[in-house]
Amino acid sequence: MLESYAVAPVAGLKPSNRRAIAFLVSRDDDRTSAQDAFNRLAAKRARDVRSRFDFWIDFGINDDYFHGWPNHPKYKGCWVFKWKDNRQRHRLYGFLVNPLPLGNASFQLCVLVLHATKNERETDTAELDRINALRADPRVKAAIDRTFGVRKKGCKQWVN
Repeated sequence: MLESYAVAPVAGLKPSNRRAIAFLVSRDDDRTSAQDAFNRLAAKRARDVRSRFDFWIDFGINDDYFHGWPNHPKYKGCWVFKWKDNRQRHRLYGFLVNPLPLGNASFQLCVLVLHATKNERETDTAELDRINALRADPRVKAAIDRTFGVRKKGCKQWVN
């Protein structure tokens, strides 16, 4: 069975013409666990994670909240948001993409794909390999295109 994918924007975040965040979702692919994990967060923890999303949208820098791997050739397109809950480290892994190359060449969309917990310091590169596989999947690219629907000059903003 072929997996079908969709991209669901995270509602209620700061509107921006430079950055946005969305979840990759699929009923058929269990690698797309980020949205379900986010939706299960307690209200206070969800506010904390949303504030980290907004901070990234505002070009904030805080490696304790989120980061990429810009110096790693294989994983430089990957991204992670992170938090702790009851001494457990949680991660929402995803990737960065520009879905508006003609209308807004500097726009960044963070597509969050999977949720993971970890107890070790180092990142499990198997998670990042899964992200890279989905990032390159034509069906995922098509889902991003369907959600944005505009790839021409003049479209400047994604409404969060």
